[in-house]
Amino acid sequence: GAELGVLFLFEGENLKPVRARGCRLDELGEAINPACGVDKWFLEKCAQEAKREPRIRPSAWRTPHPACDGSAMVVPLPFKEKIYGYCYLANVEVNEYFDARSQRVVSPLASQAAITYQNFILLSAKEEKARLDAELNAARAVQNALLPNSIEVPAIEISYFYEPASQTGGDWFHHHHDVLHGRLYAFIGDVTGHGLPSAMLTAVVSGAIQSHLKKDLERSRGELLSIEESLKELAEIANFAVFTAGARSQRFMTMSFVCLDLKTGELGMVNAGHTPPYIFSATEGRVSTLPCSGSLLGFSETPAFGFASHTLGPGDSLFLYTDGLIENLLDDKPILTSRNLRKAIQAGQEPSICVDDLAHLVRTASKDQPLEDDVTVYMFRWMKEHRNMQQQKETLALAG
Repeated sequence: GAELGVLFLFEGENLKPVRARGCRLDELGEAINPACGVDKWFLEKCAQEAKREPRIRPSAWRTPHPACDGSAMVVPLPFKEKIYGYCYLANVEVNEYFDARSQRVVSPLASQAAITYQNFILLSAKEEKARLDAELNAARAVQNALLPNSIEVPAIEISYFYEPASQTGGDWFHHHHDVLHGRLYAFIGDVTGHGLPSAMLTAVVSGAIQSHLKKDLERSRGELLSIEESLKELAEIANFAVFTAGARSQRFMTMSFVCLDLKTGELGMVNAGHTPPYIFSATEGRVSTLPCSGSLLGFSETPAFGFASHTLGPGDSLFLYTDGLIENLLDDKPILTSRNLRKAIQAGQEPSICVDDLAHLVRTASKDQPLEDDVTVYMFRWMKEHRNMQQQKETLALAG
């Protein structure tokens, strides 16, 4: 016999109307318009008291709005220790319409409704988890497919590792050996955000860079680009890819573009907002950074990229990494601090030992607490070009 019935469910700490009979939800609104007949003051009082039994509005209660006159009963939806919401019932025309019998009738119905709603929540959470797991697996599959193959580069020792986070971020790295011109290219980047959209953006960037690398890096007139020109060209190609593909998802990417002349040890870098790399000097036994500023990839259609250079000596190393290496936490403390990272590099061990030690540290920590961000490390040591490399280049030149 209730003329008005509205189901309210908690959304955080606020009650939100989700079903209505006798009035329109759009007219009732989330602010609960009393002109629709709902005594919001009585409803809020019941919610504050949080009692589990149906409450009948006392006859002595004065309704602040005439549309709320008559009888009203608020029925909680309890399950275990929680109240999921309230059902508001009213008969504007009849005073004292609801009584103890009404309370006894609606109580078991309300409890059953709460159980049904709890099951719905559990089912929805299960379906959402399955969806997220599927997206996570797809993102990991994309990232694993983008991992580079190992390459043999004369006079260079290379080592790297990649450890994905529990949510899968957007780390990417790649390397390319330009045998004809005696150059090694290395790239490391990090897309903002997590999940499949970030992984897909790394795939777009990877495809753009690798497609360009497969082409001849010489100008049409046959002149070899300088290291700076070559890296800036690659950075502009990557920026265009991120700017166009990442615009809708509001995602950007940081990246370091590195090129090493394997004969002279000349090292060049273009940095697109990425964490600066470390350089280990074998002769001086110290670690330094190679600072360089530059625009984030995708932030602007006309980016500004700086360039930094350094000449490596025999035995010197370059260490590239993503910020997950020093920003992931274990028991609210960094797994690895910048200071300890510099010490690990300064130990002067060969890249494989240094990287393996860091990989073991990260993977051991991730067993106790899942990583919040991907971790990628790429390190190489230059031992100077030798005669076999020169012979290899001459053979390729003759074959061409």
